[in-house]
Amino acid sequence: MRVLAFIVILASLVSSLARAEDEDPSALATVHLTHPVELARGRASVVSLGIALAPGVHLLEDGPLILSLDGVALSPQHRTLRRRDAVDPRADVPRFEVELKPERAGTPSLTAKLTAWVCRGPRCRPVELDVPLPLALAAESATHAHP
Repeated sequence: MRVLAFIVILASLVSSLARAEDEDPSALATVHLTHPVELARGRASVVSLGIALAPGVHLLEDGPLILSLDGVALSPQHRTLRRRDAVDPRADVPRFEVELKPERAGTPSLTAKLTAWVCRGPRCRPVELDVPLPLALAAESATHAHP
């Protein structure tokens, strides 16, 4: 009887570990703009990027956290950010402020690649995901307003 109970517990444990590994990374964490911002061509603007975690999930405190930015028709001031670059590096869910400067031509777009370790309870796993971030350009007439 004890052997059967042990086998049932072991099977349950293996099953839960397999489910955690199979869980879609975007269901565990994502990157988002903390507030909408309108960019003006040729002018630098600061955007705030936050990391959102699923309920019951937390970042591994001493684990790597890298946010890589890839832009089209814009120039991020920093392309690679680490936890130490966050507004509050010790925060449970860090937030980053990044200066972006849209180029004079083209439609700007920004993709954030998050590389981190996330944990649910005592189990942790690496997560890598690419998140396209919505950007809006200010109307051309508003950027060329006369004083």
